[in-house]
Amino acid sequence: MNYNLDIKRDDSTLFPYLSPEMNRLVPMVLAARQPEVATHKLECAKGTMLFMESFSWDTRLILGDSSFGENVHQVTTLNLNCRQNKTNRILFFEMNKEKLNSFISLLEKILEQ
Repeated sequence: MNYNLDIKRDDSTLFPYLSPEMNRLVPMVLAARQPEVATHKLECAKGTMLFMESFSWDTRLILGDSSFGENVHQVTTLNLNCRQNKTNRILFFEMNKEKLNSFISLLEKILEQ
């Protein structure tokens, strides 16, 4: 999946994990707040911090490795497509289930604040 903040199309499959009603509202809300989003992107681009433009993720089932053939586990990869000034960077993370759950818990705690 790829979630891009620069939505330029009206596509009902843009956010397949949302209900049809929410899918209809997301482009309208982003369009209404486009000036704020553009201003924020510009301010972030001027600074020294990374600005996340989009992200993608997937899961893989690892059916063994070179050290042990029955080492079966699931891995989630997360790619953050970021920009700093005019430089694009991709931050790549690979997590097992425990790390992923910790990451999700951390994000939930941040959102509660």
